[in-house]
Amino acid sequence: MSSKVTCVVLLFIGFAIGVVLASRGLLPAGLMQTEKMTMQERRYKYYTYIDPNTSGTANQGNVLGEPIRFYSGKLEAYIAVLPGVFYPYEAEWTTLPLLKLHPELVRGKTVLEIGTGSGIISLFCAKLGAAKVVATDINPAALETMTLNGGKLGYADIIETRLVSPDDTSAYAVIGEDECFDLILPNPPFAIDLDAPRNDSVTDVGVLGFSIVRGLDQHLEPGGVSVLYYDDLFFHEVMVMFARHNGYEVRAHTPNGLFPWSAETLFNSYLRRLLQREGLPPDMLHFDYHKDKALGFEFLRNAGFKPREF
Repeated sequence: MSSKVTCVVLLFIGFAIGVVLASRGLLPAGLMQTEKMTMQERRYKYYTYIDPNTSGTANQGNVLGEPIRFYSGKLEAYIAVLPGVFYPYEAEWTTLPLLKLHPELVRGKTVLEIGTGSGIISLFCAKLGAAKVVATDINPAALETMTLNGGKLGYADIIETRLVSPDDTSAYAVIGEDECFDLILPNPPFAIDLDAPRNDSVTDVGVLGFSIVRGLDQHLEPGGVSVLYYDDLFFHEVMVMFARHNGYEVRAHTPNGLFPWSAETLFNSYLRRLLQREGLPPDMLHFDYHKDKALGFEFLRNAGFKPREF
């Protein structure tokens, strides 16, 4: 392994996305229970959106619902979003404009997207002229969505999908030891829960971000770039510190607050420690963002925040 050189990590924030932009030089570089619903089901329930470009009930859906048609102004095309896949509105007006502003990051380059979801970012990379795109995800429905849209838009020969096993959800689990990319675009789950049984498409137990940063040294080409998205305020700041610890120069645009479920997880984790210290049952009290007003959006998110214009 080569010695590290000074690198730059930039964090950019959209309405619900934090973005880490890490560049390399010539050498490798160092980036509750309500309604009897589980935490995962409640997070799923939040992700219910409406496509403003269509009308009627067919435009409504969520990650547990029915297929959705989503019109991407950047792709200049409709894509299908199958049940079990997150709606791509955030990428449409944060990540895609960023890539459109810097097509040199993509054109003729090899791209890895970790956690492709609907695939809209990989599709846009193909549209911008990427030589090859590898799109990974733990969710089979996400890869099915990616394959469907890639074929429809004529990018099937450019985009390769790889399914991540739940037995190994580290960032580069399905990437060969010698595989390197010019552009790495990780999009981990926003919900961090150290008490979750394991990673899935909604929740990160706290290991994925670390594996992303550690793996850049091995899988990012010299002169390459990595863009890491986090909107979990706590873990966003952890990644900033971790990147700095690993030799990165970091300029951060911090997310505009916590999501209610993130606050609930953090509050309950500390509450359990307090109760145990007092000799009380650790499950005697708990925070619930559906019931506790202090965990509402109006207290945790900056309501006056406006998306940054590109």
